[in-house]
Amino acid sequence: MVVEKIVGEETKEDEINEDTMEAEGDKMGEEKTPAEVEEKKQERPKRKIILSDALCSPYKQRRVGMEEKLTTVEKNISSYLFSGNGYVWDSLFEITDVMTTPRIELETLSPRIEVHVDHRDTFNKGAKERNNEFKKNMTELLKKEKLDNIKEFDLIFFPMILSQHFYLMCFNLKKPETIIIDNSALGEYNAKYKGIPEKFKEAFVSFITDFAHPKTDEMDDTVVKRFEMPWRTTVNNKDCGIFMMRHMETYMGEEEKAWQCGFGVESENVQEKQIEDLRRKYCAKILLHEINELKHYIVEEMKKYLQISYPSRKILEETSKKRIEERLKRELD
Repeated sequence: MVVEKIVGEETKEDEINEDTMEAEGDKMGEEKTPAEVEEKKQERPKRKIILSDALCSPYKQRRVGMEEKLTTVEKNISSYLFSGNGYVWDSLFEITDVMTTPRIELETLSPRIEVHVDHRDTFNKGAKERNNEFKKNMTELLKKEKLDNIKEFDLIFFPMILSQHFYLMCFNLKKPETIIIDNSALGEYNAKYKGIPEKFKEAFVSFITDFAHPKTDEMDDTVVKRFEMPWRTTVNNKDCGIFMMRHMETYMGEEEKAWQCGFGVESENVQEKQIEDLRRKYCAKILLHEINELKHYIVEEMKKYLQISYPSRKILEETSKKRIEERLKRELD
C-alpha cells in the first residue's frame, strides 16, 4: 500500500558527493593494471560521503524527471546493479525492523527483465476470510508505519498482480473514486480482471468501515473505473512493473484527461528509451535514498565495480541479461 499526503519541510541529510562519483565515472573507459588499481586504492584518502540535493529526500524532488538526461551517478549506480555480479541474497536496501530487499529482486529493474515482487493470492478465498485477512495486513502495516488510521490521506494506492501482470488500484477518498490504472489496453474488462477489483474494493470498504471513515458510504457506492490513457500499450508485455511505478509516482487525483505522466504513445517508438532510462533512474533513486541504511555501502561497492577494467565490465554488462534471468529462475521460481 502507498498513501499520498502533503508532507512538511524536510531536514537536509548528509550528502553523497556527486562530483567524486562523476570523476570516477569519467574514467570508466581507461584500462588499469592490477598494480595501478591497488596503488590507487592505497592512495585514495578516506572521506565523508554526502548525498547531493538531487538524491536527497523525495519531497525535495518528488518525481523522477523523464525529460532529463541520465546523470553520471545514475549511469554508474545502475551499471553496477545491472551487471548481474555479486551474491544474489546480499541486502542492498534496508530499513531496520521494516524491510530488507536483496540484490536479486532489485536486479529485476534491469532493462528487458520483468520486475519481481513477492505476493500472496487472497482472492480465491471467501468474502469473510478475504476481508479479515485484508484488515489484518492493513492493521499490521499501519502499526509498522506508526499510523493510527487513514483518515488524513486522500489517495491510497495498491500495486496489483494478476497472471504476472502488474497494474495499479487507486482509492481516491477525497472525491471518492475507485480507479484501475493499467498500462495494457488489451483485454475486455470482465475477462481480464475476473472480478478482483470489485472484491478488493469490498475488502477496502470493510476496512475503512471499522475506522468510521466519513467517506465509507460514498466509497461503497463507487463503480470501478478503468483509465484509458493515450500511452497505454498493446505490444509491450515486459515493462508493466515500470509503468505501474511511474503511474503511482505521478498520479495526484486529477481528472483522467488532465493527467500527464511523461510517456509518449507506444506507436511513436519513444517508450522503449523512456522506460530504459526510468529503470536506471529508479535504481539510483532507490539505492541512494536517504532512508536506505545501506546507501554508503552501495556507493563503496559501486566504486569497486568501476575499478574493474573497462573490457571486463563491458563483458559483464553485455551478458548480464542472460545471467540475471538464470539467477531469477534458479532462486525465485
